[in-house]
Amino acid sequence: MNGEDMWIDVIRKMDDVYADLVASQTALEERNIALERTLAELDAAHRKLRQTQQQLLTSEKMAALGRLVAGVAHELNNPISFVFGNMYALKRYGGAITQYLAAIDAGRGGAELAALREKLKIDRVLSDIGPLVDGTLEGAERVRDIVQDLRRFSASQREPLESFNLVRLVHTAADWVLKALRDPPELHCALPERLEISSRKGQLHQILVNLVQNAADALKDREGGAIHISAAQEGDTIALSVADNGPGVARDHQDKIFEPFFTTKPIGAGTGLGLYVSYTMAGKLGGSLDYADAPGGGAVFTLRLPLAGPEGGEE
Repeated sequence: MNGEDMWIDVIRKMDDVYADLVASQTALEERNIALERTLAELDAAHRKLRQTQQQLLTSEKMAALGRLVAGVAHELNNPISFVFGNMYALKRYGGAITQYLAAIDAGRGGAELAALREKLKIDRVLSDIGPLVDGTLEGAERVRDIVQDLRRFSASQREPLESFNLVRLVHTAADWVLKALRDPPELHCALPERLEISSRKGQLHQILVNLVQNAADALKDREGGAIHISAAQEGDTIALSVADNGPGVARDHQDKIFEPFFTTKPIGAGTGLGLYVSYTMAGKLGGSLDYADAPGGGAVFTLRLPLAGPEGGEE
């Protein structure tokens, strides 16, 4: 090969390399365009997912609000009805006493006044007034307590720590859930009279409501369904368990039950946020929430909380 042929061969190879580079650049540009298109699609999908999650969160909040309103309405209805009944009775008694006093002022006496006293049942009226007033005050105090509980329940996440009897809070949470159900399961409680704890009452109330509601959902349309709630002090912590005799949780689902949006309920029956919210709140309160299979079938959720509240006190 002479010199001219050598240069021709070099130029030809350079042309081939250049053509390969151009082809590679074109392919790279096409891939970049495809990648940009894919990124745009992923971004749109991510925005759609966030929107859907927000809608689900709103749906869960509305469901929780519905349960709250139903529970509050039921709790308020009893004492208010009691107060109304007593007040109507007091109104009637007031009319009788007014009529009797008017007879005395008119100068009636003797047999006529005695007959009127018998007719108006004044002795019975006088004996009933005290208990009626006491019952009315008790009903009004119950309404006041419910309103105070509701204020605590609606407190912000920066709710301060306070000391309270956990046992009473358990009964309140269970009542709010079960009294709102048409056919509630049986409730069995193995609780001491008092378990003093320092925590955030509104947040703990929400955890308890969620756990009882979860157990009630598992027992829906199940004959002989029962919920068992127990609690005891273990050193410097309190362990509280909510158990049911429902179907339990399948093995392959047990590691997912505290994940957000995970649910085994039928479509439209739940969003899978109740246990996630409870699990997260338990951690913020310095405790933990665990699941175990119940002996003989069913589910047991155990909430453990420090007696002295979360480390660091008020957030």
